[in-house]
Amino acid sequence: MASDSASATDSVVYVPDTISVSYLDRSKDLSQKVLEKGLNCFTQGCIHNIRVSKPENRIRVDANCWRSKRKSQPPYSLQIEINVEKSTLTESYCKCKVGLGILNAMSLSTV
Repeated sequence: MASDSASATDSVVYVPDTISVSYLDRSKDLSQKVLEKGLNCFTQGCIHNIRVSKPENRIRVDANCWRSKRKSQPPYSLQIEINVEKSTLTESYCKCKVGLGILNAMSLSTV
């Protein structure tokens, strides 16, 4: 995904009020445990450095996620791109073990 850092902001004003885990293609496949891990990661402050930009008909959210509570390792980079017209995630990127749960946490953090 190309970066739109020139127009990025830490304001979530562009993010739709309706965003939820249902924006994920495989949302029905997510277990309650995965969703809880993502929520816990968000509520414990692991998601940080949130940047929001609005290229064309999309909303792009970039963030970082600490790998552990000790924060001794570099954070993971997380990215989601929301198609505003279709109310779906068009792209997502996350290499963390929690995976889609973290992407869900990013969704929650933008609400």
